[in-house]
Amino acid sequence: MKIKVITIALLLGGFTFSCSETKTETKQTVESHEGHDNHEGHEHSEHEAHVVEEVKGLVLNNGEKWEANAETHEGMGKIRLIIKAFEPTTVAEFQAMGSDCDKQTSYIINNCSMTGEAHNQLHFVLHPILDDIDGLSKAETVEDGAKAYASLTKNISDYFKFFKVN
Repeated sequence: MKIKVITIALLLGGFTFSCSETKTETKQTVESHEGHDNHEGHEHSEHEAHVVEEVKGLVLNNGEKWEANAETHEGMGKIRLIIKAFEPTTVAEFQAMGSDCDKQTSYIINNCSMTGEAHNQLHFVLHPILDDIDGLSKAETVEDGAKAYASLTKNISDYFKFFKVN
């Protein structure tokens, strides 16, 4: 256990120092369709507002998703599968989920070959994911675990909104 904690601390420490620290802040904005301000006589579904998720610092690549290396995308996909497969209800289950997800982030970090702005953008979502997984692993109450689980679910979703693999 002590070796695992030291290994995680070294990985997170090295990862944090290699990149500028970021925090995720989410807000929803509603974009109205140009010329559709008058909704009288129209079905609501015709003119539904688009809800756009904004993550502080994270932007699309000229309107397109950033390209991630296959290993990063694979690891994120496995985390998403873990989230979907688990329905944790106990502290031990949240901690087990954290452990399973931690293996994937270690794989991502050890195999990341991304460079440039795509790599910088990845950090805006990866740092919060690492924090969420740490929260799961260290959950002391079901409420702690549920909070980390909800945040991880959102942050993994953000990753897939902004990244793809070819």
